[in-house]
Amino acid sequence: NDKALSRHQFLEFILRLADQRFVQTGETATVAEALQRVLDAMSALGDAKVAELDHFLEELHTEVVDDVYKSHRQSLQAIYKEYSGRNTKPGLANFMSFAEFQELLEFVDAFTSDFPRQRAGFAFRMGMMTQSEETYASRFQEMSFVEFQHALGAVVCLRAKFAIARFAELIEDFFSKSLSLALSAGRGVGKSRGGS
Repeated sequence: NDKALSRHQFLEFILRLADQRFVQTGETATVAEALQRVLDAMSALGDAKVAELDHFLEELHTEVVDDVYKSHRQSLQAIYKEYSGRNTKPGLANFMSFAEFQELLEFVDAFTSDFPRQRAGFAFRMGMMTQSEETYASRFQEMSFVEFQHALGAVVCLRAKFAIARFAELIEDFFSKSLSLALSAGRGVGKSRGGS
């Protein structure tokens, strides 16, 4: 995706921003000072996003939400199997790519005015575990089944009318209505889309 940045590219962007904004204008003498000013300016936003993600995961990992996932486990596994694996090399563990995840969301009509197609990447990232290596390994782009379940929770969280007190109810509704479309009409679609 030519519109996406990996972590090292994002860090380079921050460094270049600090240099251009503070060093080249003479406001700071060193790149280190400039970088500290940029990071200080961004820290409140970063802290808020970390707290938001922590709160999401805390609410996702409750017994009542877990019960919903357990009741739909077979369907979720079937959907994951159907929509993943197109980019998996032979002999490797199956994974879901971002394109496959986005295709599933389009197929089940998950996008709304509050959760447009452009936010699919955010839901995908919310579901993924952070990987330390993004330059020489592609694992940070390879969604496992557990990560897929987290990402679906993120989709529900990011959609309109989300209320934390109704998280389990909203996930149940999404799984029952939207994901059932993937099971009933999507059988065989994954393989014909170019999957193996």
